[in-house]
Amino acid sequence: MKPLKDKLESYGLSTPEVIDLTEAVNALNNYEDLPQATKDSMQAICDRNKVYLIYNEKRGSLFITGIGTKMRVTYLFPEDGTDESQKLLKNSTEYYLFPNADNELIKTEDI
Repeated sequence: MKPLKDKLESYGLSTPEVIDLTEAVNALNNYEDLPQATKDSMQAICDRNKVYLIYNEKRGSLFITGIGTKMRVTYLFPEDGTDESQKLLKNSTEYYLFPNADNELIKTEDI
């Protein structure tokens, strides 16, 4: 299995962008609770690289689970693929942060 760093670099992201996204994936913070600078950073990554980020909400926590383009999607979390981590994603609500979305997450059923 590819390490998270390699998965992100395969999208042409810069080293600082890879670091920012790695920290966000590992933080498991609620999106609404993130500092505005972090939200702006995530949006800037989407805008510059023409990628979108996938978030899943479970039990009030919203966390990054993937990155994608029109051509492909890569799941970033859960990286270990254990049964426990897969259960975390079951029955969760999926949201997307698209390029030029002004930090507004779009719910799956609203697409």
